[in-house]
Amino acid sequence: MAIPEQFRIPDMEDIERHFQKVGVEGLATLDDDATLRIGRFVASYSFIELNLRRSVEFLHRAGLLPETYQKRPILKLPTHALVSAVKDAVLGMDPKKEDIKRTSASLDEIEYRRSIRNLFAHFAPTLMEGKDAIVFLTRSETDALQALGQPLGEDGICYAILRRSDLIGIEKHIRHYEQWIAEKASEWWKRYLA
Repeated sequence: MAIPEQFRIPDMEDIERHFQKVGVEGLATLDDDATLRIGRFVASYSFIELNLRRSVEFLHRAGLLPETYQKRPILKLPTHALVSAVKDAVLGMDPKKEDIKRTSASLDEIEYRRSIRNLFAHFAPTLMEGKDAIVFLTRSETDALQALGQPLGEDGICYAILRRSDLIGIEKHIRHYEQWIAEKASEWWKRYLA
């Protein structure tokens, strides 16, 4: 599972020092607004994945997927391969009918945000009271090895911190791509299969 790469900004160091001081016990339950925004992001990304799968199927039936995909059971394509499959098909489309550069950039953005979806869906979110921060926690050794490059050890916790204000922006941002891929999937179905 992909998780976001570390990105540190100056005020994050202050937030992290505060977290290390108060520990997990100093965290609070997520409030309704943060819960709603995280849930919306995960739901939006689920619809993105649905429409990526629909697109893969349409593009496969239309013969637009490269040969490497034609030999695979397309409905069993792993989630992490969806954007690549669609993008590979887009690169072979007629540039008079498809803005290949813009479509590829949008697909890249969807793939880039998949790691945030994984963080939101698989880590336990909590609030850091008095700070503009949400702390995502996991006890997953696999995630710790990916993020930290080392095992957690006894009683270890892997965490990621996101500013609450960034949550608001990212949740709105992903909804644009949810709408975009839904429209694009319909467009491709009409263009290639209708």
